[in-house]
Amino acid sequence: MKHIFKLITYYQIVVNVTVAATLLAAGHIQSVSAQPAPKTVVIDPGHGGSDTGVKGTGGTMEKDVTLRLARLLENRLQGRYRVLLTRNDDYSMPWPDRTGQSNHNKADLLISLHTAGSYTPAANDLQVYYYTEADIKDPDKSSPDASKATPWRNVQKPHIPASSILAQRVWERAKQLHADHPGSVQPAPAAVLAGTDMPAVLIESGYLTNSKQEKNLNDNKYLFKLATAISQGIDDYFNNPDTITSTDLRE
Repeated sequence: MKHIFKLITYYQIVVNVTVAATLLAAGHIQSVSAQPAPKTVVIDPGHGGSDTGVKGTGGTMEKDVTLRLARLLENRLQGRYRVLLTRNDDYSMPWPDRTGQSNHNKADLLISLHTAGSYTPAANDLQVYYYTEADIKDPDKSSPDASKATPWRNVQKPHIPASSILAQRVWERAKQLHADHPGSVQPAPAAVLAGTDMPAVLIESGYLTNSKQEKNLNDNKYLFKLATAISQGIDDYFNNPDTITSTDLRE
């Protein structure tokens, strides 16, 4: 009897597998739907190499702060997003290449990281910028008609409303670290934002020319808090149902 039972069970398995294969081939069984691809966030550590950016009174260089902050932000975003850095080490990189990397990877967001400098040592707020139009020189200066041939000027225009929302979300989180001087969200003709085909913001995370902020921007614990705040702002942007992500309309 045991042999007969095993034989019956074997034939039942063969029949079930055969029927399932037939139905699948005929299109009667729907394959398991694939999970949507994670959003792509490009982090741009400003400056690098011979381009040191702002230099603090204590010798801190903007290029170093932005790279450390970028790596911490990458760590805070991983697992929820596909995260890319425009540079991973200390080397020069022209802003058109940063923009080009973001566009080539079809990023959903670009976060460009910077620090500020001022002739006024007391300046100590935080600013988040989104793009506004201005007379920006074309990267190709060899031709007087370059502006007619380079559509990069107009690429960010459709994303400006979404970029302003992104800037607001990030600032609302990050300003908590600047309770006394929270700064604001501002439009600016930042070149690195002009040619990006996605919502994009530029964050000036503090003034290296302010001794207290220079100390903070050298402190990994503070940078970790800042990276956490920025990542929360990015989450807020994607999770808010009222947010229209312009890259969702891409063909």
